[in-house]
Amino acid sequence: MSWPDPTSRWFLWAAVLSTVGASVGLLAAPQVAGAVVLAIGIALVSLGGKWRPLALILVLGSFSGLGAVRSDQRVLAADLPEGRTVLSLTVRTDPRSGARDEYVLVSPTAIDGVAWSGPMLLAGGPEVHHLSSGERITATVVVSHTPGMARGRPYAGVLQLREATSESGPVGQLAANAVRSHIGRSLEPYEERQGSALLAGFLIGDTSGISLVRLDELRAAGLTHFVAVSGSNVALFLLLWWWLLAPLVRSGRLRALLGLFGLMLFVTITRAEPSVVRASVMAAFVLVGRAVGLPISAWRALGLAVTVLVLFDAHLIGSVGFQLSAAATAGVLAGSGVGRGRGPAWLVGGLATSVSAQLAVAPFLLWHFGEIPLLSPLTNLVAAPLVLVSTSVGGIGALGGIDPLVRFGVGVGEMVLWVASKAAGLPVMGWMGTGVVLMIGYAATFRRTRRWVVTGAFVGLVLTVRGPAPVEGPAVIFFDVGQGDSAIVIGPNGETVLFDSGPDPVMLVRKLREYGVDRLDLVVLSHRHLDHVGGLLGAIGEIPIGEVWHAQRSDEGAFGPVKLALDAHDISRRTPSVGEIWRVKGIQITVLGPLRHYANPNDESVVALVESGSHRILFSGDVEVIAQRELGAYGATILKVPHQGAATSDRDWLLANVGQMSVVPVGANTYGHPADWVIELLQASGSLVCRTDEDGDIVVDLESPASSC
Repeated sequence: MSWPDPTSRWFLWAAVLSTVGASVGLLAAPQVAGAVVLAIGIALVSLGGKWRPLALILVLGSFSGLGAVRSDQRVLAADLPEGRTVLSLTVRTDPRSGARDEYVLVSPTAIDGVAWSGPMLLAGGPEVHHLSSGERITATVVVSHTPGMARGRPYAGVLQLREATSESGPVGQLAANAVRSHIGRSLEPYEERQGSALLAGFLIGDTSGISLVRLDELRAAGLTHFVAVSGSNVALFLLLWWWLLAPLVRSGRLRALLGLFGLMLFVTITRAEPSVVRASVMAAFVLVGRAVGLPISAWRALGLAVTVLVLFDAHLIGSVGFQLSAAATAGVLAGSGVGRGRGPAWLVGGLATSVSAQLAVAPFLLWHFGEIPLLSPLTNLVAAPLVLVSTSVGGIGALGGIDPLVRFGVGVGEMVLWVASKAAGLPVMGWMGTGVVLMIGYAATFRRTRRWVVTGAFVGLVLTVRGPAPVEGPAVIFFDVGQGDSAIVIGPNGETVLFDSGPDPVMLVRKLREYGVDRLDLVVLSHRHLDHVGGLLGAIGEIPIGEVWHAQRSDEGAFGPVKLALDAHDISRRTPSVGEIWRVKGIQITVLGPLRHYANPNDESVVALVESGSHRILFSGDVEVIAQRELGAYGATILKVPHQGAATSDRDWLLANVGQMSVVPVGANTYGHPADWVIELLQASGSLVCRTDEDGDIVVDLESPASSC
């Protein structure tokens, strides 16, 4: 292991203590933080002179945190004008997709022509799509004083942009925007290929074009850091930057100073993401050291970068990107040199640094995501050279307008996505599996007992291996997709019918892959609300789909984007007729409703009865009282309770259709779903009530009585 020298450890202690101090300031009440800081500072000073600098760092870090707290309080107390007004604004971020619309963060500079320096605001509306970071605009807006948080930053209110007039921006920002636009135009001919979107992520950190499913695969494979522009990207940029400057600059010091200018340009181009800022500040310290003749090691640069950034902006400690970037860098530095002389340097050295980096980020991955990819070091070893080739060749092609190089970079990017898709289903570890692997590592490193290694490896694999778990049909699986509906019926010969898709595209694809579903013969979307149709966007183009049945008024609501995606992939879709039957060996589906047009979209749900094996399953969509009273009793053995068990059902209809089992697909919500009286009525009727929020996925063998959740 390559540990920091004694002097460098002081810099790392400074980074750790400044982070602790900022955390105290952010997480504790200001009075408590002040008392804690004072007590720790006095304790450290009393230990002797060598601890006094660390005491100072800790105090400064805490004051940084207190400053952030005061900034947040200022946001909450901001005196904003309500209603329609004219603002002069500086745009601070590129447009990002929010829950309802695209948004940007903006800083106001004037209200109705009067100078004003207030806190950050969140702006949304159709005009937002055309804005870019650093742009200065005069905008007509409607202001609402609704503070909140976006990307870890507090904002004081929300603006609905009605119209915006662009003004000039800083020269450096305009240059950075021009570079981003040039790269975007170079990639435009390949915008339908995901490799093009991935290359944009490699070059400028723009992941907006990568599908949610592809991003999830990158995360599951442990490759997300490649699109979070960081240290390797900074190094590549500086090499290219110096190569361009080489004919003009001979002095090493001048080259270092010009490198600082290049770093500022790079940070602006990549929109100052926390991982970019950490890597760039670290590189800046090394360059400054060279310029003044004071060599700064990588360990010292890391400690200085983290300390300075946390003291400057305490909110950074809450950024997942910043946490993973700093931890991974420490892991890479610690793992460098391991295994030297024990085999091919590219293989042994690459694997050692990859494993070391994975160990360093493991606590953060477990904390934020609950799991870590067990074989991520191997996946990174395979993907890293592909990323390097795609970034360097594609970057040169994009900047130089050389289309064959761009095409090559895009093609190699698609190879990276292929690696991610194959690795996404490999074993993962939770807290228990990670603990076992760490015990193995301890035994192998310090006890040197092979028996420990073999036994531990076996236990670790048993605890961590996951893979598709195909379900033999006929069966029905009610997926736990949160607050929404999704279930799949599997026939005796593997035929598959999906009823609704839940709200989350990534979640649906995960569920289908988990149960080994590789095609959908029929999809029935009960009605147009997001919690029933949104997930299908993930499956379209990923999994073969035979036909889609949907409710009426298909151009409205959340079904609009789904309709466009289905049409783009030439997938047959239509509204079924009442009484229509879909039949394959072992499955019969009969359409029961809607019986007429309704004003309420829930009442217009496609209601269907599935007969398979010894069961009759009633899929009721979200029908409410009016539609239910017009529907009949169908002798169901399994009832999919409508509308997440909401108090919008008719008691008599529920009692007429309750069967051996009643399934309530529901997740965490603020609507009060399911209603207590609905659950009590179902249980009083003798039905087995199952809830996805309590029981998870519910798998029922359709050839056996429904006996458990």
